[in-house]
Amino acid sequence: MKKRKASDLNRERISRRRAAYCLTRPPYKYNPYSTPSVLGRHTITLPNTLSVFSSNTREKLYILLRQLREIPLTSKLTLDFSNLSKIKISAVLVLFAHLEILLENNRNSRLIWKKPADPTIDAKLSELGLWALLGEKYRPVEGAIRICSVSSAQNQIDEKQPLRDAINYAKNAISSYEMPDSPEDTDNASFAAISESFTNVWQHAYAEDLQKSHPTLINPSKIQKWWIAQTHIDGQLFMAVYDVGVGIPFSTRRRPWYKFLHSDILHTLKGMNSDSRDIQTALAYGTSRYKQQGRGNGLPTMKRFVEINPNGELCIISGKGVYKYKSKDNREEFSNLESSYPGTLIQWNIALTEDHGNADED
Repeated sequence: MKKRKASDLNRERISRRRAAYCLTRPPYKYNPYSTPSVLGRHTITLPNTLSVFSSNTREKLYILLRQLREIPLTSKLTLDFSNLSKIKISAVLVLFAHLEILLENNRNSRLIWKKPADPTIDAKLSELGLWALLGEKYRPVEGAIRICSVSSAQNQIDEKQPLRDAINYAKNAISSYEMPDSPEDTDNASFAAISESFTNVWQHAYAEDLQKSHPTLINPSKIQKWWIAQTHIDGQLFMAVYDVGVGIPFSTRRRPWYKFLHSDILHTLKGMNSDSRDIQTALAYGTSRYKQQGRGNGLPTMKRFVEINPNGELCIISGKGVYKYKSKDNREEFSNLESSYPGTLIQWNIALTEDHGNADED
């Protein structure tokens, strides 16, 4: 019989360990959002359109955010914007927020980017501060404002200079035009509505008792911020607010008035999924309070501000619901999403002159 060597015993031990690992190893699961790595660098190519106003572009943006989430820590990343030819401010805001989260969670990441071939898109992203976020020096542009973020900690200690800058930008945009048949007090009311909308929209986005039950793409316990983007183009003012919290539907369901009001208006909410119904419930509650108290709060304030504008629009995306309202024909639209949207996005557009209306970003 051949004498066994020490190397034979070592091979047997290795073989047994491998067999034991194969028995306990979890089955392979294909991840459609992972990107291949070449020499340790991942490359993510952006779609040619950044928008949230159609199901196709919304899905492409969602895939982009999932790809960013799957990038391993300390990995090198290349963002390729070269094919980007059309952008909407709200989609840029969402991308900005998730890139900022990525950079804050992984401060040692090495990120490079390829700018769009279209110089107009390049300039607009520069105005909004996207290149500055990635590491380029920000160059202020007259009449433009960069995307700002306010953290929960800043909000609690009343450190709200970015918020004040955003409010002043909106105020200056409104005052630079003569609103149709609107005296100065109406302009002041419009500014007050914008101010209240900004300051109230995030009140319950990061409720601690909801974070664990309804997580989004981001860990809410680490990132508690709100992002604001604005642009003023040809007599139209576009404003958007975004957070990565639990969403309007989940925060609405915990209200003491929810059960009673929801049952009262349930017969009018046919064809909607539960999240869309909850968005409508929140707006309905605000409408009743507005009539009783002479003012709204959060979402209802925004809707009221759009209602008094001849060509105003409001869009809310949260959970699996999409809500759109147009003041021109007093029309409301609801859409149902297949998967939950990461956080809450609210955009409202107003026309500051009679010659500019239907500021739809579709």
